[in-house]
Amino acid sequence: MLTTKNLALTLALLIASSLANATLVTWTDTLDFTPDIYLSAGNSYSYTHDITDDGFDPGIDYATIFGNSLTLGVYDDNDAFEKEWAHIELPGIDSIIEVDYSDETLGLGFHAWASLNNDGLLDITIKALKGDFYLGYSILEVTGKANKYAANVPEPGTLGLLGLALLGFAAARRIKSGA
Repeated sequence: MLTTKNLALTLALLIASSLANATLVTWTDTLDFTPDIYLSAGNSYSYTHDITDDGFDPGIDYATIFGNSLTLGVYDDNDAFEKEWAHIELPGIDSIIEVDYSDETLGLGFHAWASLNNDGLLDITIKALKGDFYLGYSILEVTGKANKYAANVPEPGTLGLLGLALLGFAAARRIKSGA
């Protein structure tokens, strides 16, 4: 009997086999703001990371949902012992961070992952909530499958799995119909 579980398992195997010959890579886009961006309370700055500059090809390559990060080089302007707070806005994620002298590394969520797979771009807005500080750099690291390096000819294992899946569907249908 063909169940949803069997269908899901078959599709998962087909997808896994189609990615089996892809090469795992990391695309990196570094923005070094020169001069550093100064943000005072209430002001914001928006920018876009573009991993296509590092060879990512939307529609061919595929960013995985895990193992991606955004590192921000934010630092205090060293004034009057005031704590600075920043609001970071990414597709689907809003984060509030305390600005000090260390890098801030954020993970990326589902919406950011979808945006990267769609066009290789990630829009970011940083806003000074309290105090003032500088944004020196931003580094986006994305892990994924570089399918353009894979052979264009399907491998025998992929075709074998496809054949087994089709046979499984035919057998399930035959059993269900009682033939």
